Amino acid sequence: MITTDAYLTGLAKLINVSAVTSLLNGKITKGAKRPDATLYPAITVFGNPIDVGAETLLQIMDGTINIFAASLQNGAADMPTLSAIEAQIIPLVKLTSWSNGNTVCKSQLFRGSFGPFWDPLESDVHFISLTIRSWMVDYT
Repeated sequence: MITTDAYLTGLAKLINVSAVTSLLNGKITKGAKRPDATLYPAITVFGNPIDVGAETLLQIMDGTINIFAASLQNGAADMPTLSAIEAQIIPLVKLTSWSNGNTVCKSQLFRGSFGPFWDPLESDVHFISLTIRSWMVDYT
C-alpha cells in the first residue's frame, strides 16, 4: 500500500531540480498547508489516495502542487514569477513514470494548472495549483 507520505516524498523529489529551486526563495514543503513564515516564492505538494480496493497493488493518487508568490505592490498576482516556476514544473510532472525507492509511478497524467488564487490567510500572497493523477505501485 502506498502511503501518502511516500507519494509526496516522490513528488517533491521529482520537482526538486535546480531549474525549479533556483527560482525559489522558500522551499518545497509536503502537506496541504501553506508554508508559514517562509520566503516566497515557495511550493507545497500534497495528495490524496483514491481507493481501488485491497486486492490490487495499483493505487491511484491525486496530487496537487501549489506555487506561492508574494503579490506585487498593487496587490496583483506576480504572474511572471508564478508562470516561470510553473513552466519549469510542467515538463517534470508530464513524465509518464518515476520512482522513489520501492514507490513507483507507473503512469501519470497532468490534469492542468489553475489560478492565480488569492490566499485569504495572507493577503499579500497569491498561488497557482497544478494537478496530477498518478497510478502507483509499492514493491515492498
